[in-house]
Amino acid sequence: MKKISILFLFVAIAGIISAQNNDGYSTDVVRKTTFKKNGFWDNWFIGAGAGANIYFGDKDADAKFFRRLTVTPNFQLGTWFNPYYGARVKLSGGTNIHTFNNNANIMSRQRYVGAEMNFLWNVTDYLGHYNASRVYNFIPYVGMGWVYTWDYKNMPETFDVPHHVNSATVDLGMIHRFRFSE
Repeated sequence: MKKISILFLFVAIAGIISAQNNDGYSTDVVRKTTFKKNGFWDNWFIGAGAGANIYFGDKDADAKFFRRLTVTPNFQLGTWFNPYYGARVKLSGGTNIHTFNNNANIMSRQRYVGAEMNFLWNVTDYLGHYNASRVYNFIPYVGMGWVYTWDYKNMPETFDVPHHVNSATVDLGMIHRFRFSE
């Protein structure tokens, strides 16, 4: 897993380095358009958001839906190498809740924090003409990350739970980006 992480890091660094061209307009024809080549510090973005986690597993039907739901705040920093490809680092964390007995009398939880590095592909700009004022963009992503969990509460006695757990992750998802203003 270490080799794959290092390989992914080198690919991301190579993309950042290749994005460091002189300012000016590209004369290269790129999928249905040409675009301005920018410097290293151009096209960076930051973001903050929130998602939701819900447990699906043993005895989950015994617990109320909203009792199993937890909030996952996140923060991200990234750059676009060109209008189609980019990379980001995303940090997130929160609490996971699990149900372990009938009637949901015992619900365990643990806290976690995670970091991931993702490769972004703007499918909308790739398949259509690049348009800076487009209202909607569909952006799938793939990446790798790491999660650290701790503070386990209400675990069944039959479970041998360590005080903390480290785990590698493989991340896959979709971003639906909407433009609301200039």
